[in-house]
Amino acid sequence: MGVTRFPEGKGSMLLNTNVMTVFVSLSMHLGLLAVLVLFSGGVFAKEPLPAQVVKALQGIYPGAVRFEWEAGLINPDELNDLAVIVYIDRPATQGLEALAVFYGNPDGRYRLSASSLLWPASERIEWILSIERRSVFMNIECKALCGNAVESGNFQFKEYKGALSLVGESLATDENPTQAEDRLNGYSINYLIGQAEFWRRVGKRHKRVTTRFKDFSPPALSKFDLWTGKDPRPKEARGYLDEHFRYVSF
Repeated sequence: MGVTRFPEGKGSMLLNTNVMTVFVSLSMHLGLLAVLVLFSGGVFAKEPLPAQVVKALQGIYPGAVRFEWEAGLINPDELNDLAVIVYIDRPATQGLEALAVFYGNPDGRYRLSASSLLWPASERIEWILSIERRSVFMNIECKALCGNAVESGNFQFKEYKGALSLVGESLATDENPTQAEDRLNGYSINYLIGQAEFWRRVGKRHKRVTTRFKDFSPPALSKFDLWTGKDPRPKEARGYLDEHFRYVSF
């Protein structure tokens, strides 16, 4: 949260004010400072992740030590839910990450809705969670650590036929962010309508390819691992436009 700046006005202290005015003015300024400290120092910051949820996550993912989380409305019951990215540190080897979602109960506790498979953590990637429109967005940012490229995108999870599922994903890559000529490419997939788009732009040249797929249900969160293992997506949802603007499926 940024620091709030209050405009100067008639309360500004003048050299010729009497002692009482100085005292009152100083008290007001100290009071405003206290408010700033309260807001920026953590009193109104996010509360710790409930111990019940931490215990459940450590049971699912042994070795889990860090958690990034957001609260919001995901299922239709109007009770606050939780989305959590779990970090598992492993000394002398690559760490692991996962995503878990808990639904709120009327008694104030939480029940596990779904948890993903594990995937290798990367220092290049920053995950930013958000809950919007009854969906969990796992937003990806890759900037300074991505060399000459800048990447951004997201994975969107939503209730589908009673299960929390991946309903969409996207990624955009700026291959040359420090140069004047745009060199952009990316894709977006909508699993609910069975459609994927792949695009590339270099300067004024631009091309977009749309593919469609049928009879494919959105992947469940419980099967999700960033597709670092077996990629369950249909062939029509896996591809890119190469540097010659040719569509390549893999």
